[in-house]
Amino acid sequence: QRRDVEVLKLLKIEDSPELKLFKAVVSCRQNIAGWPDLFRDLFFNEKASFIHSRAYAFLKLENKRIDSFMPWEIKLFHAKDLLARGKRKEAIKLYEEAFKAGYKTIFKKTSETLKEYAFACLSAGLYREGAGYLIRLAGKLHGRANLDALEMEGRLYRKAGITVKAKILFGRVIDLTM
Repeated sequence: QRRDVEVLKLLKIEDSPELKLFKAVVSCRQNIAGWPDLFRDLFFNEKASFIHSRAYAFLKLENKRIDSFMPWEIKLFHAKDLLARGKRKEAIKLYEEAFKAGYKTIFKKTSETLKEYAFACLSAGLYREGAGYLIRLAGKLHGRANLDALEMEGRLYRKAGITVKAKILFGRVIDLTM
């Protein structure tokens, strides 16, 4: 830990989730201004993996760490942890709770988390439930996030065997991108 800051200065962080986690942890330990934003970037913009489980476990070790985040952010962090550990149904519930309060922030840069939610619904067999949630969420979203919500909703309806709705949604996505 003593040399973490020295190592941090030598690294190019942009592409690797592992290095993003390292930078976030070191910044937190050293109380470098903006450290919570490094964790937000990791959780909002990277695909769910064991990196998120490790990051969430690190944040939970001390209340002052986890208390640096909004309740909806903590739910999103926990959802990514659960998804990475294969607990899809539990993750889906937390994603929905996080999206309810934080959708404007979560989908500001990327809709990766929305796709994860939809794929979790697909793999858990919650096709209609996931599509029903996405239809409500899509109306609040703009730009790429709205398109991704409509596309994922269509995929869920297609998997549920509701092909007419799926075709309509896929048609809307095409119309909006032309």
